[in-house]
Amino acid sequence: MSTEALRFAATLKEAEAPSRPLGEEASVDGLRSKGATGAGIRDVASWLLRVVRACDTVVANKRINAVTRISQARLLAVAIHLRDDLKPSQLQTLLARWEKVSFRIYGMLGHDARTRVGEYVRLAWQVVNEEPPPSAIDAAVGEIGDEFPIVDAANARRNANCYDGWESELRYFMYRYEEYLAQTQKQNFRNEQWEVVVSGTGRAALAAGFDGLRVPSKPDPGGVNLVIFRKSSRGPVITLVNADALEVLGKD
Repeated sequence: MSTEALRFAATLKEAEAPSRPLGEEASVDGLRSKGATGAGIRDVASWLLRVVRACDTVVANKRINAVTRISQARLLAVAIHLRDDLKPSQLQTLLARWEKVSFRIYGMLGHDARTRVGEYVRLAWQVVNEEPPPSAIDAAVGEIGDEFPIVDAANARRNANCYDGWESELRYFMYRYEEYLAQTQKQNFRNEQWEVVVSGTGRAALAAGFDGLRVPSKPDPGGVNLVIFRKSSRGPVITLVNADALEVLGKD
């Protein structure tokens, strides 16, 4: 079991909603206090197993590495996965909202783990302990992202160097682009090459991704073209060209 799974398990079992994930020592003490009896030990063991499985599910998805690099974002995703009462369609909807909001804040705008940590952690606790309906969870995730509109996030990347220092996010963006094209063309998206790209690191993976993109040299205002890749002294640059790009990149 990872230290993070231990910390998440203890954080989500606090008596009141915390403002940040518990540290390792506090987590051990908290869970130990709940396992003072035989029944308590079994309950804690069962809970730890559930959390470990949810953590494994979140971190195993290499496609969303650019979204899950922040601890509190991972915690909220784990909390959503722990809701066994959710239908598959509800789970998918909530995770899609979480993904878009989190990528806007931490991927496109580049905020670090200090940003909205309390909001993420408290919501994760509420998802598990208060069991709000899916509509309430969806609204709460949306509220976290209200101060980070997609227009600001897109402008933060417009004409920026999206190659150096932004490799993971760029791989995620390109993968999402291909998914979007497949959806608009009513095709199934399954590409082993892209699985390698999102699982890789550095320039080699990005080079493979560029080869897979179908991006025109000129924007088509009436179509679904999302970006123009062009060379510059700083490397390839992404330029957003129409409103469809905003939807793909994280518009709620």
